[in-house]
Amino acid sequence: MSSISNVNIKLTQRQYQEAMGLVQRITAVFDKSNNNVAPMRASTVLPPSAAILPGGHGPQSPTESTRPPTMIGGASAEEEPWPRLDGKLSIDQVRLDLFVGVGSNFANLADSSLSYFSLNSIELKFCLDTHDSLDAELQVASFVVNDSRVRANSQFRQIVPAIETCDPQFLVHVSRLPTSDLIVNATVDRLKVILVLDYLFALRDFALSGVAALQASPSSQNPATAPTRSPAI
Repeated sequence: MSSISNVNIKLTQRQYQEAMGLVQRITAVFDKSNNNVAPMRASTVLPPSAAILPGGHGPQSPTESTRPPTMIGGASAEEEPWPRLDGKLSIDQVRLDLFVGVGSNFANLADSSLSYFSLNSIELKFCLDTHDSLDAELQVASFVVNDSRVRANSQFRQIVPAIETCDPQFLVHVSRLPTSDLIVNATVDRLKVILVLDYLFALRDFALSGVAALQASPSSQNPATAPTRSPAI
């Protein structure tokens, strides 16, 4: 069992645009590297009986390869794998705060706040055994979305309010059988969403600013397709 402290992420609109540009440059580098990789030749695999040991000796004798492990103190020298592995990971809160602009245009960072998203009381339980079967369960007590704009006149600040119950609001259970079949069960309990138009438009402008920055960046333009000016006569 292990636990992680609260995770708080603060993201300004300028940082979001730079992060989108960084992702674009990284994907462009991987695309170029994949195009330059030459296809590898398939190597011929020799049977174990024809393998040559270092020094020019012949293949290993069956008596040496099938020799049983040495017993030390009544136990095998080779460690046996664990038949089952159980684990639990818990996080109290994961929160993301969004800020418009670069954040330094206001006297206080809270004045440029747009919204925050919060996942509360997250628990991950898993069980893995040697038969290649897996059971995992993810629990989220509540998911909260708030409109944190200071200058907004809206009376509805809680876009997705928290629920007051002992049961988790989101529950996902994943089971993988030894036959490689996958079973996924998801449960959502009393999710309430309040639609506020001015908040949705502000959130849309924040999300589209990263796409506009990608289109305006010089790296996104292909020089082969760039328009050329005709010489003046």
